[in-house]
Amino acid sequence: MPWRLIGIITILALLLGFIGINLENTSNLHLGFKEFNSVPVYITVFASFLLGLAFSIPFFVSKTIKKHKEELAKIQAMQSQTASANKSQQPKASFEEQASPLIDTEKKPKKRFPSLKKDS
Repeated sequence: MPWRLIGIITILALLLGFIGINLENTSNLHLGFKEFNSVPVYITVFASFLLGLAFSIPFFVSKTIKKHKEELAKIQAMQSQTASANKSQQPKASFEEQASPLIDTEKKPKKRFPSLKKDS
């Protein structure tokens, strides 16, 4: 059963009932710098509710951003741990691969007795 739809319909029914009961009820609204006369009560209630929602949005957004930053830091830490684990699990190079820079792979003719040769 679509509980969300039933909840929305219930809220709208309560809202319409509240408006219907308070159609004729009015009040004066003082904002400090301006006074509004004969303002319907339901408009005052809804305006207050909407202003409360508007002022709560920055707190919700900052909390969400902080949560995402923490999750991102955890993911990056996990990635760095797996990367370091993968590096340590790499097979070690064989003796030939380690010694290859030391071994002369080019076939050059070797001098048999370089120390006996005299330069003139």
